[in-house]
Amino acid sequence: MNVMKKRPLSFERVARKLTDYTSPTFDSVERLAESYAEFTDRYITTTDNLARACGKHFASRLSIAAPPVLGSQLVRLSPREGKELIDQTIDSCGHMLRDGLLRQGFKPVRACLQTHLL
Repeated sequence: MNVMKKRPLSFERVARKLTDYTSPTFDSVERLAESYAEFTDRYITTTDNLARACGKHFASRLSIAAPPVLGSQLVRLSPREGKELIDQTIDSCGHMLRDGLLRQGFKPVRACLQTHLL
């Protein structure tokens, strides 16, 4: 999880790096949905581990929301539109992570991630 050691990343990219997610170039909505489901599983696992670590080492109760379910929305979209929706949702997951850390008093967040969590 050496996400931010080499160069600082924007939080739009943090969620992608934490879960090793890359935007798929698939031409079907079903494959996009599978890729997003894999991201969701990895994101939830990562944030749960982060919350446990914060509770253990910082006596902090970190709570980060799970990514939204997009299945019914993706079915109605073209593959290009579905990819855009997934990319926007994943970017918002990075912001949810940042907001969760800020609510618990981890300021500045980037320094906290570099020093304590990664």
